[in-house]
Amino acid sequence: MIGFYLSEAVKIVKRSPWATITIISVTTLAVLLGCFSYYVILLSNRFSDRIKNNIEIVAYLDETISASEVLNIKNKLLENSYIDGVRYISKESALKDFIRETGEDIRTVLDVNPLPSSFVINLKPEKVTDYNIKMVTSDLTSMRGINDVVLDNNWVFRILRYLKSGQLFIYILSVSLFLLSIYLVYTNSKAQFEDNLSLYKSMKLVGATARAIKAPIIIYGLSIGIFAGATGIFVNIISRQVFLSAHINKANFMFIFQNTVLLIPLGLGIILGFIGSYVFIRKISV
Repeated sequence: MIGFYLSEAVKIVKRSPWATITIISVTTLAVLLGCFSYYVILLSNRFSDRIKNNIEIVAYLDETISASEVLNIKNKLLENSYIDGVRYISKESALKDFIRETGEDIRTVLDVNPLPSSFVINLKPEKVTDYNIKMVTSDLTSMRGINDVVLDNNWVFRILRYLKSGQLFIYILSVSLFLLSIYLVYTNSKAQFEDNLSLYKSMKLVGATARAIKAPIIIYGLSIGIFAGATGIFVNIISRQVFLSAHINKANFMFIFQNTVLLIPLGLGIILGFIGSYVFIRKISV
């Protein structure tokens, strides 16, 4: 019986070779774009977290507060659920940083150190939003002992918005190709079934079960998915080899080329091919 199922599936391919090639091409493209979407999302999320980790809010302290008050402010900041870390910079450290960055020693002009002490505050990456940062900044401004609050990270939010917009575009394009692939498998299965309706009626008269009619269509859909998935794996392997030969920092990218990740194309292809044929055979009954 299995031989019959396979031979019927092969006949579907032979009866519509160009349609099959088109479906395989679209399904392969959908699989490759799906993999690309997965990689882009992984990389953009990692890049986004790295950017968020570099966001710093600087809270300048009043010149008149004592060491105990500085410690109290730090403890209050660490109790905030949005804050990941707090680093204290004394007046002396601020002066050293200024000299290191500018190459100028203001002590040659001024008798006192005019630079204030401060707290450099980092937020938890998962908590970084426009609203949360404004809320934290507002709380810092109203806190006793803090003289001024500085946040100059508008460029960060522009990058984060661009990343989200890019992800949304890839999502839409991937889903569109997935649906197109499923639809093409469905329509070709339907066309082949209708072209051979007399054969299936004859099979029904001699006692053929619904499985005998449905199985070749399922095998046809799975074959398309497997072929598309195998092509996707091949392209991924080639991409990995090209990437490994490139002279760039690979530490942040190799996680997307792990062997388990390379199996994603095959899984996507099988799912797309199966769904396309299964949606149609649900309507078939003896």
